[in-house]
Amino acid sequence: AVRDRRPTLPHIAADFNDEASRSVSVQTVQRTVINMGSQSRRPTRLPLLTARHKALLFSWDRQHHHWTVDD
Repeated sequence: AVRDRRPTLPHIAADFNDEASRSVSVQTVQRTVINMGSQSRRPTRLPLLTARHKALLFSWDRQHHHWTVDD
């Protein structure tokens, strides 16, 4: 089963409320998640590789494919 790695607090609360006999608020979910030691983080944005970058990486790889850990 594929799970969402970054669910929002409202989604977590809604999922819990769908399956449980008692309902919880978003604030309760937030407080519980914080008490569990989780922190929100924004994903790191990586620059996209251009066609030139890909060509340079491929060229470097072809020139150094024979390297070993000892080099």
